[in-house]
Amino acid sequence: MVDAPYTIKIAPRAAKEWLNLSAKCQRKLIKFFLSLEVNPRPEGVQKIEGMTGLYSQEVDHLRVVYKVLEQQIIVLIIK
Repeated sequence: MVDAPYTIKIAPRAAKEWLNLSAKCQRKLIKFFLSLEVNPRPEGVQKIEGMTGLYSQEVDHLRVVYKVLEQQIIVLIIK
């Protein structure tokens, strides 16, 4: 297996919200996160204007806000 070019980190606030999600929602988010490790700016993702490196994507009924750094993606909010 080839290493992904990016790693995913979950911010404390997002980790707290993660605990309240159903297993089904968590599985969908994991699939999304794994895709971000390869391509952090997939088609359909929304760049947050005025905020360097911040993106937003709806996954199921959840809004995921994340920041792309050099080789790291930090998930800031899952709501």
